Amino acid sequence: MEKSLKAKKFQTLLKVLNVLFSLLLILTGIGNLLILLFLGGTLFTSESFIQNLINQGSISASIGFNGLKIFMEETTFHYDKTLMVISVLLALLYGCVIFAILLLVKRFIQSIINGGIFTLKNSRRIEWIAYCILFLSVTIKGIAAYFLYSMNEMVQLADLLQEVEWVESVSFEFFGIHWSMLLCGLVIWTIGYIFRYGTFLQEEYDATV
Repeated sequence: MEKSLKAKKFQTLLKVLNVLFSLLLILTGIGNLLILLFLGGTLFTSESFIQNLINQGSISASIGFNGLKIFMEETTFHYDKTLMVISVLLALLYGCVIFAILLLVKRFIQSIINGGIFTLKNSRRIEWIAYCILFLSVTIKGIAAYFLYSMNEMVQLADLLQEVEWVESVSFEFFGIHWSMLLCGLVIWTIGYIFRYGTFLQEEYDATV
């Protein structure tokens, strides 16, 4: 009786997680679609048109970073189409990787709900989740640095900071590893490998029985 109750609670938890990841998947998909639309608008809109809108005050330029938001005066922001396109492409790449992770997790949860735990597909899903996280671990710092670099090129933020007495210089670190994320990816990859071995043992047991 107690085992049956625990099993029902576990199934309920899995269903809740499945719904949650489905919602996250939808929201991420919508976000990626908006980024794609923004990319299209960026590609087909001239620099001079956007700059005129900024100068006229029709578009407000701002920089947001970790809860800090700085609104720029019209004359200090110089729109660069190339930098903006690359930034949007990187954001889209990042969004697609997040979408892939959520999709893999959702399918993994759905598989467990359907009764399949130690399967080859699940082990591959876990491994691909690990690969996505490992990819992010070696690129996320570079992407963040490029976003800051792009903003700096358009607002000359580094020059302003260097005018501060206690700031000696400003540099951008494009190559770096997010060690916590890297470790997380390696742990998840190990779990995927264990699942693959568990699948082998399960198949061997079924063949023996």
